[in-house]
Amino acid sequence: MSEAERCFDLQARTLISESLNRDHDSGAGRDLFAFPNGLLRWAPGLMLVFSFVLPVLAAEKPLVKSQNPTAVKHDAVGLWRTDYRHAKSQAIITKKNLLIHFVGISEKSRHRRFVTDTCCRPELRPLLERFVCVRLPYSYTVSVDGQKQVLLQLPDFEVMQRQGGLAVIDFSCPDSSTYGQVIGGLPFIEPSYYAAPFESPTSVSTFLGLPSGVLAERMMVYAIRMHPESPQSTSGVSSPILRKAASNHSQRQALLGRQGHQQWQSRFQQIWKQIGGKPPVEVCAESWPDEPLVTACLGCVHAWRQSVGHWQSVSGEHPFYAYSIHRGSNRIWYATGIFGG
Repeated sequence: MSEAERCFDLQARTLISESLNRDHDSGAGRDLFAFPNGLLRWAPGLMLVFSFVLPVLAAEKPLVKSQNPTAVKHDAVGLWRTDYRHAKSQAIITKKNLLIHFVGISEKSRHRRFVTDTCCRPELRPLLERFVCVRLPYSYTVSVDGQKQVLLQLPDFEVMQRQGGLAVIDFSCPDSSTYGQVIGGLPFIEPSYYAAPFESPTSVSTFLGLPSGVLAERMMVYAIRMHPESPQSTSGVSSPILRKAASNHSQRQALLGRQGHQQWQSRFQQIWKQIGGKPPVEVCAESWPDEPLVTACLGCVHAWRQSVGHWQSVSGEHPFYAYSIHRGSNRIWYATGIFGG
């Protein structure tokens, strides 16, 4: 057993032990994890998506318990802290996003691989250094309105499906609309569709390199970039104009409970007038009911791959791009991609 593996085993046991014996944070709560509209509710499920419409105009040292409760603790492998309160404070001070590794009981081999292999890759270190990193047990508790609650089970983290893995909280820009919100979630579970193991170097580096944006947008971009055929639609500039248009149309589909290019003729003219250049193109897809967010994103990209016209747009290069996905009251996710410029 390597030094990294021994550290992981000892740390996992110690983290879980500590989580059961102390209240971790009296300052964390919904003020830093407000999630708009309660959109992301936990939805288990794994079904194949094959839904599309015709395209338009297209085409460390071992961890020991510190005698000083205020000491900043790091683990032996890489940049990982083990004190959530201090890590969050440091993220706010340095204006970096907070990367949390929730160590789960299940899928232990995936967490071991992440710690002893993925995190040790030299190409990952520059990406990790962009974050304040903290490793916590899955049962880590915080105080919310005077009550102890498991951090991973708060509504803000529902993208994690109550599983261990990686989560990102935005502390990079106080003026951002996503400040203090969960903007990324990668549960270390069995991957679906075409995805590589979520804890693998390829998956983690893609996840850590996502552009700024809200959770749903970023996980759609993750799904695009993880496709084995390397579609190029996200190699351009993420356009604020197209992001708003894509988000609005995904919400429109979700409200109607129907996939389609509703009002595209008028929307097309408005978008083209704003971005100029190549005329805009839109693709849409939907998930099966009750799929969790990451699965739904992967499924929608998989659906686009089944259509030559859709894939031409999704795989091609564009000056500007945007992706979005929203869930309707029918428990179906509706995805939109818009390209042009």
